[in-house]
Amino acid sequence: MAGTRFTKTELQELQNLAITYKDKHTSTGYHECISLYRNKPSDYYDNIMQNCGGIMEPYIKDDNGDPRSPINGKINGLFFGTKHFHGEPPYTSPFGSKRLTIPAYQLLYATRHNMYFADFYCFNRGRSSHYVTIVVTTPGTMADRFCQQKLIEIRPSNNPFIFGERWSKSVKVSCAFWVEIFFTNDIDIKQDWAELLVCRTRGQGTSSSNGFRKNMLCAQCNLHPLTTLVDMFAEMLHLHCK
Repeated sequence: MAGTRFTKTELQELQNLAITYKDKHTSTGYHECISLYRNKPSDYYDNIMQNCGGIMEPYIKDDNGDPRSPINGKINGLFFGTKHFHGEPPYTSPFGSKRLTIPAYQLLYATRHNMYFADFYCFNRGRSSHYVTIVVTTPGTMADRFCQQKLIEIRPSNNPFIFGERWSKSVKVSCAFWVEIFFTNDIDIKQDWAELLVCRTRGQGTSSSNGFRKNMLCAQCNLHPLTTLVDMFAEMLHLHCK
């Protein structure tokens, strides 16, 4: 494959794969996303409150997901989860014991933002959950200009992944995926609408420093799926040496 980043045409094809995957799971529909949530170890939030005036600042996107995603190592942001079960975020998290929750409509739709499709991936050949990454920017910022050039813009009020309903001030998310929000602005977590909660952890209880790369064997989320583990390791070596 040429290059180490998706072209805009290839990224559109990846989005089409995501839509095809969603269409195969039409029975799952959409669920209401009451709050966005972000799990980290306690010392992460302690440092923000004690040393940063409560301002949570974006930092560079790691290599999690597809290694050809245009945002890897290029723009700063903060990841938030959207998946809810029976109206609540997941009971446990692999990313840390302290959970920040923010009303989804407040963060995404109270002021104007642009949204962009950035990635579609899984970690376990066809049998695991699939993930979609949506970048949220403020119009006119450096991050927004980058996304306009490199990503696929989607309408915040009408797209297959996540959308807001102004009349009800609610946010709906596709149940077919784990939709991740990559938010590119600072966030003041001292605001009344931001809440820090204790959460039970699972696994290592913290995120990987460089993220986890997608499974390149999956035919559902790869433009050119590899067929063997040997091919996958060869491709990873090729990307590392670029």
